[in-house]
Amino acid sequence: MENYKGFIFANWDEDAIPLVDYLGADQLWYLDLAFEAPLGGLEVIGPTMKFRIKANWKLAAENFAGDDYHVLYTHGSAFQIGFLPDYDTLGDYIAYFGHGHGMGDISKPGRAYQNDVGMAQFLGPEAIEYVNAVHERLKARVSPLQAEMHGLGQGNIFPNLSWIKFGVFHVFGLFQWHPRGPGEIEVWQTALFDRDAPQSVKDFARTQMSQENAAAGIFGQDDGENFEQITESARGVVSQTRDFNYAMGLGHEARSTRRDTPAIWGTIRSRTTATSIATGSNS
Repeated sequence: MENYKGFIFANWDEDAIPLVDYLGADQLWYLDLAFEAPLGGLEVIGPTMKFRIKANWKLAAENFAGDDYHVLYTHGSAFQIGFLPDYDTLGDYIAYFGHGHGMGDISKPGRAYQNDVGMAQFLGPEAIEYVNAVHERLKARVSPLQAEMHGLGQGNIFPNLSWIKFGVFHVFGLFQWHPRGPGEIEVWQTALFDRDAPQSVKDFARTQMSQENAAAGIFGQDDGENFEQITESARGVVSQTRDFNYAMGLGHEARSTRRDTPAIWGTIRSRTTATSIATGSNS
């Protein structure tokens, strides 16, 4: 059993490598933004929510590990009604690390901070002050490039611990995918947020999480339906004679365009590209 910045990890393998080696320096370079940014440290908001999905747990884990191709299709209605800004302003890259870990919806340096400033102007002076305070704290506690990254995205710590954390107004959400047989998952969802954030910001973050990634949220229902339908279709006689194709992206791996940014990166589809594919356009 080991503790990393307040998060306790344990396993049954007496010969397991040290936790920091398993998590890896590259992955922790990003995750430290979630751990170091809160002004008063992270606290749990409400109880852990538990619910079950008729799906294979591996589908949920890999979804968070970098399946950004599903966003504009599975969650397309959220963009169409204006619930979310244009996807091109949210995520630019996916990344993968050693030991099977991965993450997606990583913004280019500076973009996440700009998005937070824009949201703060909508929420009011207290929110503007909070964004600036968090950004100053990051500049004091992490490297200059980490502070410039400012925000994260979502990811999966192999095998079955997923997380989500965009800007300062988004909770740090944890999802544990507990198998309950070959075709069912029990999801344990926990939300954490900055203990010293203004109450108005806490209320906004909690509401946002409930509307988006919770069991009854817009995205939670979208993804849950995907997980269930893929699991069901994979049970067919013909389906069970075939392997999933994981060739997408092979041969296109690239290090970050900035040498001081860790991990192997890959670009994600922009809204423009996705629209062209959907309509058959070459433009």
